[in-house]
Amino acid sequence: MKILHITFSKTGGAGIGVKRLEESLKQKKIKNEIFYFDKFINSKFQVSSKIIWYVHIYLKKILIKFLSSLKKKIQYH
Repeated sequence: MKILHITFSKTGGAGIGVKRLEESLKQKKIKNEIFYFDKFINSKFQVSSKIIWYVHIYLKKILIKFLSSLKKKIQYH
């Protein structure tokens, strides 16, 4: 099994929690990676910080809608 953790920032409670979770899973030899959304935005777009902020918010909303739709499709038995 491969796990991808998606977080919007390295800093803050969620970012720190994801890093700890990743380290714990690696100790148990479970493959996992972290995708830092802020790092992706800053490396792909070299524009003003205000535009980056708007793109960040827009993409965050799209990602949340996508993940929510996947949750609805999965049925728990």
